[in-house]
Amino acid sequence: MSNSDFPNTPEHQLTVAPKFKFPVPDDIGEVSFLANIYARSKIAFDPINKPNGNPITDLSPPGAIGAGYTRVDLRLDWKRVAGSQFSAALFMRNAFDEEYIVGSNNQLPTQFASVSYLYGEPRTFGGEIRFDF
Repeated sequence: MSNSDFPNTPEHQLTVAPKFKFPVPDDIGEVSFLANIYARSKIAFDPINKPNGNPITDLSPPGAIGAGYTRVDLRLDWKRVAGSQFSAALFMRNAFDEEYIVGSNNQLPTQFASVSYLYGEPRTFGGEIRFDF
């Protein structure tokens, strides 16, 4: 019987997305700010992720668990800019530049032992402009 954690399933995860609408007159448009906060506990990437007494599979645990993390995305929207048909937005993903692992390719029990990780995107930011017909 394995004592391993179920792979690719964090024990805990939470998403909170508070949105604030600024009190501006209608002729200015609609201005809002959104923060998307996502938190996840550690996650097992490999089916055998805890030592179980088998000397071959016990090589697996070092690359089998990814640490938990919290990621914050921010967005500022201005819809119907000054009463026009234009809308604009600024955004920042991973605002605190959190380094986090989203996947792993653990090949430790093979002849050519290796562990590779897939990391989440670094801090990125940008803008959007939209015209409604």
